[in-house]
Amino acid sequence: MTTATADTPAPTPATVAWLADRWRRLDHPALLTWVVAASLTIAVAAFLAVTPLWLPETVWYRRYSDTYPASHAPDPQRWFGLVATCAGLLGVAAVAVAPRLPWLAWLAATVPFVLLPVYGTALASSWLALASVAVVVATRRPRVAILPWTTAVALVLGWHVGGHDLLFPHGPGGPSSGTSGLLAGLGIAAYTTGAVAFAALLGHVLRTSAARTRDAESVAHDAVATTASVTERARLARELHDVVAHHVSLVAVRAESAPYSVPDLDPRAAATFAHIAEDARTALVELRHVLAVLRRDDDVPLAPLPTADPDALVSTAREAGQEVTVEGTWPRTDAGVGHVLHRAVQEGLSNARRHAPGARVHVRIADGPGVVGFRMTNGAGDATDVRPAHGLTGMSERVEALGGTVSAQVEDGTFVLVVSLPVDEP
Repeated sequence: MTTATADTPAPTPATVAWLADRWRRLDHPALLTWVVAASLTIAVAAFLAVTPLWLPETVWYRRYSDTYPASHAPDPQRWFGLVATCAGLLGVAAVAVAPRLPWLAWLAATVPFVLLPVYGTALASSWLALASVAVVVATRRPRVAILPWTTAVALVLGWHVGGHDLLFPHGPGGPSSGTSGLLAGLGIAAYTTGAVAFAALLGHVLRTSAARTRDAESVAHDAVATTASVTERARLARELHDVVAHHVSLVAVRAESAPYSVPDLDPRAAATFAHIAEDARTALVELRHVLAVLRRDDDVPLAPLPTADPDALVSTAREAGQEVTVEGTWPRTDAGVGHVLHRAVQEGLSNARRHAPGARVHVRIADGPGVVGFRMTNGAGDATDVRPAHGLTGMSERVEALGGTVSAQVEDGTFVLVVSLPVDEP
């Protein structure tokens, strides 16, 4: 007898997992810019290092070397090596600072071309540095790269059209003349344009990918937060069920069994116990609805909202000894508006019983075109202002969710609660 076991992938080594996480957290667009900048800086520096800057024959004034020895060369020729070295190093520095200071990099890469009117020649490494600045800047800020790119293209075309010398690693070199020189300049300009465009495209792709990654991480974070919230609601629902529902059910059982436990119980007291039992059972039903909302389980059966009946609430309040008068008739509404209106009336009557026991409650029903609601008043005692607690806050959230308004304030020693809900006209 043989048993087959599913192949499980080997766990990822901790070092590999750490490296993968660090790579995922890197800013890839910025990394691209710095890698390109470092590579081109090294390339320009190497190009400059192999360029002969201190040999007299490398200068446009090289004809003087036939007459004067190197030690007696004219001043422009004698100082060319030092000036050219500084100019070349300035181009290298320009490429290095291009990621952070693109405008300064462009200026620093352009300055070395003052060698052209002074000595009649310029360094090829200086032009390479200017083109490199354009490529580096294009990876992060393509629009800013237009300026160094334009300058580099203009210089290479002017070099071929004007017939100026450039100093290469192999020595001075002049452009081809005529049509072939112009075509060569256009070819170099095309290569430069392609490099800048490719750098800009690659940077755009990485920035877009990074933005999508951030969005995905944000969605994942929201999902984790939502899961935690649902888990907490489920835990709260279980605790409410275990504690509150248990005690409320005990109240109902004891109220129902009171007439049997006390045979000589007064009929009015028996009726009161019956009302207590009925209220407890109603509270259990509504508590189960609240728990179902908190838990949001897939196996919770769907059921309609509790019947909206403000008149029944008023009748129950009167039977409990609360003096309530109603002016008007409750209109017919849809289930959603009716349920919110039912809850608002229930909370208003409960607030009056808690904060103004024995006070007379007057309810005036508001039923106009496109609106339904009520105005409930009762004595406020010594209170001068209203501090909304959980009841009023929950009422406001329900009403405002349907586009309605809630106003609660104390006017001349009277607590005034005004609730207004919009309804669709038939």
